[in-house]
Amino acid sequence: MVYFILYLLIYKKLNCLTQGDTIDIQNKSRRIAMSQIAVRVDDELKKEATAIFNELGLDMSTAVKLFLKQSVLTRGIPFDVKLDSE
Repeated sequence: MVYFILYLLIYKKLNCLTQGDTIDIQNKSRRIAMSQIAVRVDDELKKEATAIFNELGLDMSTAVKLFLKQSVLTRGIPFDVKLDSE
């Protein structure tokens, strides 16, 4: 549920902007610079992740944008990254 709410809050901000769009901030127009990211992943991982994102109503691009935005907001990886304790 938390992720769905986060999606609703961030998706509207991120997904509505495309390369070349402008935002009016206090009557000042500003061009949004967009970058492209290419990542190589295992085919099976991509299929599984895509299926999960589809169930959430997300495409891969939006899911990655959510991850990046959350990383910026939390100033780190938005989940625990740990070594196995053996």
